[in-house]
Amino acid sequence: MTWLKSFTARHAISAGVAIFLSVYANQHLAYGGEGFLVLTAFLVSQTTRGTPLRQGLLYSLIVLTGILVFALALTVIKQRSVIYLLISAIFMLSGYLTFIYRPVQNKTFFLIMLFSLVLLVIALSPTAISPLRDQFIDAVMGAAIGVICSQIILPVQFDREFCSGLLPLLHALINYSHGITERFTGQNQDADALLRIKSEVEKALQTQKGNYPEWVYEAGFNPGLRAGFRFFLTNLEHLTDTFFSMDYRAAQPVDPELIKKLSTPVTIVTQKNEELMRILVAYLASAQLVKTESDFTSDISELENKVKSLIPAQLELLDISPDFLTVVGFIYDIKEARKLLLQLVSTLPVQ
Repeated sequence: MTWLKSFTARHAISAGVAIFLSVYANQHLAYGGEGFLVLTAFLVSQTTRGTPLRQGLLYSLIVLTGILVFALALTVIKQRSVIYLLISAIFMLSGYLTFIYRPVQNKTFFLIMLFSLVLLVIALSPTAISPLRDQFIDAVMGAAIGVICSQIILPVQFDREFCSGLLPLLHALINYSHGITERFTGQNQDADALLRIKSEVEKALQTQKGNYPEWVYEAGFNPGLRAGFRFFLTNLEHLTDTFFSMDYRAAQPVDPELIKKLSTPVTIVTQKNEELMRILVAYLASAQLVKTESDFTSDISELENKVKSLIPAQLELLDISPDFLTVVGFIYDIKEARKLLLQLVSTLPVQ
């Protein structure tokens, strides 16, 4: 049953169980029986990977606040049609702002839209006549069902979700590194092919459709995992930026003779970098740390010595030749990538 490892499948089952239990409880245990129990359970089960408990409690508070606000509005504004109009206006405005700014960038508008939607559901309920206490009790029962199901029935497996979310990016970075090296050394000058590989990297970084674990940055994320996950993700994002910089420098025109002399040491270093990335891939895929006998320092020293023998040390001469500046910048990026990869590998816990 490998499909149960998918967050989508696990979340769907957990939410489905919560809805089933809430519908049953609404028919047999609810005090008001107006659907607040089902509504709250449904909203509480619609959470992201990072902070399901915190978001579930927040959505519960939104429903309780909506019930209270609507009850107060009925006492102040006697005509329901006016209340409908105001709530509809708030819902449309917040929905428009959410569409413009996106919930990932600004969640305030999304929460306002959710709150106004709850108000609309409450206002349009044809049987919203039970006492306020009964409505509150039903909402709390629904929240309890939603939270318990999300935390007990197929809960989020943070380690598995984090690892599976990074694998597409690492695979794309390995191909990207190989393509950049071939572009810089002149082995392959197909710019379109490298652009396609770059688009795969950018696709792996997407948070809307992909599995990239941006949820580790959410406020309230598990404190025990937060530091390690964020450190790993921050360094991996820095590594991605370094490859983007290498791609830009590799596209610059450089003296072919200079590139020819640097081709071999550059290729050796990038191959070692790709080996480190494969170690990361193997660990994230199977939690097994691959042993290697490779030396990850001597190749960097050889590359630095080769650069020193070809490029003048005087800064004023570097300014004169754009070729020298491009090469020095590219070598710096390679060394930065090696440093980041060694930091990432060194943080992997030994099983």
